[in-house]
Amino acid sequence: MIGTPERVSATDTPVAPWLIQGEATVIQVMLVSTAVDTANTGQTHILRSGLCLGQMTAGASIRKYVDYLDGEADGRGTGKAILVHSVNMKDSQGTARDTIALVAIGGDCLVEVDNLYAYDANFGTDLEASFKFSTSYEPA
Repeated sequence: MIGTPERVSATDTPVAPWLIQGEATVIQVMLVSTAVDTANTGQTHILRSGLCLGQMTAGASIRKYVDYLDGEADGRGTGKAILVHSVNMKDSQGTARDTIALVAIGGDCLVEVDNLYAYDANFGTDLEASFKFSTSYEPA
C-alpha cells in the first residue's frame, strides 16, 4: 500500500494550487472512509487538493489519514500532511470507502495557506519543520 516517497515539483503538471515553489515529498497513504471536506459545500465526499490531513491514532482506522480537525484527540487534531490531488471518497454505488491517495508530508517547498482547506495556525505549527508556509506570496 505505501510506496517509496517521491518528489513533486511546483513546476510539475498537474500542479497542486497550494504548492507555490520547490519540491514536496509525496507518499501514498490510505484515507479513512469517513474523511470529508466540510468546506466543499454539497459534495463533502470530494476531498480537494490542498485539504489538510491528520492521521488516526486509535480505533479500527489507526494509521489511516483523515481530514484535519483541530482539538480532536484521535489523531485528527495533529497536522500530518496535505492532499496532493482531489479524491472522490465514494464508489460508483455512492458508498464511502477507504481510498488510496497521494499526500505531501514535507519538502523544500513554499505552501500558500490561502489555497489550503481546513488550515489553521495549529496545523501550521504542527508542520512548520516540514513546510515553509506563506500567507502573502507574490510571484516575481
